Amino acid sequence: MLARRIYVDETKQQGFVLVAGVVVASDQGDIRRTLRELTKPGQNRIHMRNENDARKRQIADAVGRMPVTATAWVYKSSDRGCAEKDVRAACMRRVVEDAVAEGIDHLVIEQDDSMVGWDSQALIDATRDLGVRETFRWEHNRARTETLLSVPDVIAWCYGKSGYHSRIAPLVAKEVPVLTAPTLGRSRRRR
Repeated sequence: MLARRIYVDETKQQGFVLVAGVVVASDQGDIRRTLRELTKPGQNRIHMRNENDARKRQIADAVGRMPVTATAWVYKSSDRGCAEKDVRAACMRRVVEDAVAEGIDHLVIEQDDSMVGWDSQALIDATRDLGVRETFRWEHNRARTETLLSVPDVIAWCYGKSGYHSRIAPLVAKEVPVLTAPTLGRSRRRR
């Protein structure tokens, strides 16, 4: 079986939406090439929030036409009363559960410096609870150093914007509603 990785990014446009893009190893080169071709001279990455409307359409259409082996899992929480870190932790847990069920053992998460410690603790808890603590890996990377993080960025942005959802719909393999159990009174220490 080909090695697969999951690339993760989120949007906060309509509640909290976490997108996990699953990429099969054999397609990584083609997908990276497409994304590099879409990156304009002087840009170090694609970031939908910073693009003009014509570029957004061009990028969304190109990503929407990517090989069927680049698929997206969308985790959506509408728990507006919960803290972002609790919602994010619940979504990450579901990503790990689904990854393990699919035989995937590696997550690449777009780095948000304010969330790295929290993500790591949530992932330690999830992998320990699922019995995969020793075999499941994750890393936080910046989108400018890991081109494939553009895939979930584009999908997450399009998912939350009316008029763009249909452009990436062929990639969305599943949509998972996530309920958040707040960590009432539980404090996490950053390590």
